[in-house]
Amino acid sequence: MSDALRVHVRKILQAYATDQEAELIAIRDIEAAGGQIINGGQLYGDEWEILDWRTGTRLAHGFGGLQGYDEACARLDPHNRWRHIDPISEGLEPVEPSATDGVPPSLASALQDWLGSMHTPDEEIAEVAGWDVAQVARCFGRGDR
Repeated sequence: MSDALRVHVRKILQAYATDQEAELIAIRDIEAAGGQIINGGQLYGDEWEILDWRTGTRLAHGFGGLQGYDEACARLDPHNRWRHIDPISEGLEPVEPSATDGVPPSLASALQDWLGSMHTPDEEIAEVAGWDVAQVARCFGRGDR
């Protein structure tokens, strides 16, 4: 495996880690102001659920599509303190890894797709990066919240 490939994979992982840290800072700011981070939404058909983002605990579940979901949010969060996780990361500017000598732009793009795929095992990424699996997992924000 080329050193340039390994260096570029590490750059991408470090960019992901920086993005994850920015998201965690935004989440901590919301929580410090009294907000609660939630996840969930539409499941199948008109079924929905609301989850506590930190614990995964189901806060509510029901049917009725978006209207049912919105009604549950209004009833369970009357002070509008809940913040869905998705817009938090969408509102942040992602870090782009710099170019690496010896890695053509098309390969760099393919590597980014490979690293970003949910189907790429951390073990394979760790092997290419020359890191341990725990280091790779941290770059993706997997682990303690």
